[in-house]
Amino acid sequence: MLFLIDAGDAKVYGPELETSMRVTDELTIDLSGTKTKAYISDPSPNALGTTIIGPGTLVINVPGFQATAAIDYRHALTDTLTAMARVSEVFTGDTRDTAAYPQILPGYNIVDARLGVNAATWSAALVGTNLTNKVAALTIDNTVFAWQTYAITRVSTNQPRTVGLDFQYKF
Repeated sequence: MLFLIDAGDAKVYGPELETSMRVTDELTIDLSGTKTKAYISDPSPNALGTTIIGPGTLVINVPGFQATAAIDYRHALTDTLTAMARVSEVFTGDTRDTAAYPQILPGYNIVDARLGVNAATWSAALVGTNLTNKVAALTIDNTVFAWQTYAITRVSTNQPRTVGLDFQYKF
């Protein structure tokens, strides 16, 4: 038997800080970070008139902290052609999730890179995502399955390392 309930009203708050520093005409460094608190502020009663989730319960799948760092380099090769390189790393902190029982999913880092050339109407780049091939647990709340058990926790993970070419044309 599957029960779906509305948890009620939630509050989400916390600071966010972003900065972009142009170190030279060709080099830019971007940094950002957030600290988030998300909790149930006013739980909804179920069909029996009782609440299953209490006020102050943390909202699942909301990381308490996230940070990003990126380095962007652009260099003019000709009057119409620019070389570009970008490397970024995103850190996502621990998250709470619930399947058969609540669990803490550990934080993780993902590194991406892009190397290419840009023109006025087109661009071509070698692109790599998740270059360290980190396997991150994103959720255990797999509602595709009709049942949950304490013996088995199903984990949905992120995309593995992917490398490819990106061609774009503007018209």
